[in-house]
Amino acid sequence: MKRSLIVGIVFLFLSTVCLPVLADKNIYVQPDKVLTKEYFKYLFRGFLFIKDFKIKKVIIKIIFEIKRDGNATSEEIQGIIESSNSRIREVYILAEIKTTGNFQKSDGGVGCIPWRYAILNFHNATGIFAQYTPDCYKELYGWTLQIDGNSLSRNDGYILGYSGYINNYITGGEYVSFKLDGFGVLVLHEKNI
Repeated sequence: MKRSLIVGIVFLFLSTVCLPVLADKNIYVQPDKVLTKEYFKYLFRGFLFIKDFKIKKVIIKIIFEIKRDGNATSEEIQGIIESSNSRIREVYILAEIKTTGNFQKSDGGVGCIPWRYAILNFHNATGIFAQYTPDCYKELYGWTLQIDGNSLSRNDGYILGYSGYINNYITGGEYVSFKLDGFGVLVLHEKNI
């Protein structure tokens, strides 16, 4: 009896261990893009400032892929994201980032390194890490963030290797908004699961 129970448990374990990882149809990775060794430093700098362990794990796997092969393709990054069990649902590589709309602002805020907050001064930020969020007190402009012309859903995200203009605005003490106009090496956009 014990022997058949042990054989059954081992068989069950082996059959589930060898199951292929199924592609998550809800994850979008921008196709036909490649991150090469020249972008390694931007990924590593961003890695240092991210607090979410699952996101850090994704970035370190992308870094290892670049170190191993000399690059990380969209397909390889897709596999890394699918196996990560993170909240990342959209990935953009070497992409244009901008807020749009009548005032070219979006409700929410953006924090960046080396400048933690870019309040009331529109400045050029080169090669830094930025984290954006739609969280705000009251809505004024709506969520207007776009990457490579694609409108993003209203969720948090990370930009590694950001270069361009960045600003946060506080209007009347009640409205918080931000403006981005630049380029990102790697954008990881989350969605609530």
